[in-house]
Amino acid sequence: MNKGTLKELAGTIRHLRVEERYEEIIIASDEIANTLFKLNEVDDILDILKNRIVAYVYTGNYEEAFAALFQVEQICSNHPSNEHYSLYYGLAGILYTVLNHTEMAKEAMFKAEVLAREQEKHRQLCHTYSNLSNLYYDLKDYEQAKEYAVKALEKLSYFDYEKIDLLPIIGNSIIAFAYVGDVEAAKELYKEMLEIQNVYGQDRDDRNKALLYNAEMALEFSKGCMERAIEAAEKAKQIFIRQGDLYMVKVVQRALIDYYKKSNKTEKLVSAQEEYIELLEKHEQEAYNRALLKFQLDEKKRKYKMASFIDPLTKIYNRGYMEHQAPKHLLDAAYHKHYVGCIIFDIDYFKQVNDQYGHLIGDEIIKFVATSAAQLFAQYDAIFARYGGDEFIACVRTENVQQFEEIIKTLYSFFKTQSILMKDERLQISISIGAYIINATKVGNFTELLKTADEELYAVKRNGRDDFKITYAK
Repeated sequence: MNKGTLKELAGTIRHLRVEERYEEIIIASDEIANTLFKLNEVDDILDILKNRIVAYVYTGNYEEAFAALFQVEQICSNHPSNEHYSLYYGLAGILYTVLNHTEMAKEAMFKAEVLAREQEKHRQLCHTYSNLSNLYYDLKDYEQAKEYAVKALEKLSYFDYEKIDLLPIIGNSIIAFAYVGDVEAAKELYKEMLEIQNVYGQDRDDRNKALLYNAEMALEFSKGCMERAIEAAEKAKQIFIRQGDLYMVKVVQRALIDYYKKSNKTEKLVSAQEEYIELLEKHEQEAYNRALLKFQLDEKKRKYKMASFIDPLTKIYNRGYMEHQAPKHLLDAAYHKHYVGCIIFDIDYFKQVNDQYGHLIGDEIIKFVATSAAQLFAQYDAIFARYGGDEFIACVRTENVQQFEEIIKTLYSFFKTQSILMKDERLQISISIGAYIINATKVGNFTELLKTADEELYAVKRNGRDDFKITYAK
């Protein structure tokens, strides 16, 4: 598949999404399954996968949605950027939401928000805020739902949308405003939503019509018109059932239970509660299947790492693993507003040791250093790897600068006291260390850390070796 064909495919799939032809999206995007990681057009591939995931979610096929999300994660690992990871965490947040993993959903969406805000990706921010509004509505935290709905609406002015794409965002906002009693704001938004549906929806009995009914349901509820709210909810539910969107069926059914309760419709309430229990049981089965799939995918990932990310001599991680994991390590540190540091060190005069004692002895020294340092870094939130030759590297996350300094001093002091018996004589070991630490919210990528730490290492070596030097970001 050439670049032109791929871009055309991405455009076709975007059009299919506007038309709500989800099964066709899935069939069309199958074409990239075998060529996904052989192409360099990463943005087009991610756009296709995003719409593939949405199609799976809207048709209730959560296992396949997570399989596609796994593909997105692999692409982000191979082509790391804040923009790519923002998309990944946003999609993960949606999937965790529909499967009731609310804490995981919040964490993923907050990460997506941080990254999108840093990159000023207003469209991604708008969707993230809208999804957070929906999540807090699920949690019945209506004030928070409104707060994020307001943020989502504020982002609409930054760029042009295809009007039909606005419906989910406006619909979530109507629900949020309605449930805090801001009826006038909800009414105005509903008028806008109705106008868009009438112009662009072509009167189809599709998902957009269901979203309109869903918004109408919340609006009528806020006005105290329970019969109209129930009627709108039933219409929305029937469309979601036909499409296979179990999550939205469950959401609407839960609202119906509230409405029947407030209307004192005992018989209807009992029936709705029984139906809701059946939905929960089915949803739990979906969650179980998703968990099983995730386990299988994780198992494949573990085997892949063992094959390609382990240094054969020392049995610790290699440079490839560091480059694979460091971007996510930095992202987590930035999310928690922690410090992150890079430590790079090598064995002093190692070439002379090799020349004098031979490579087999040199290998034993490298293994000793690797094992000892790995045991130290295992006590901290760190990634440690052999970078090449006698050079080792660590990416360390700490809550403060003092802890980072203590790690380096402990590492340096340990090897100052170590010696190895070689050919009836004890060989003293010393290392040179370069390090750099910065607040993770201020670093762009791991290469920046590595470059500065490497400069400090060579400053130590120029000054005689057997020492350490730390640079602190301003």
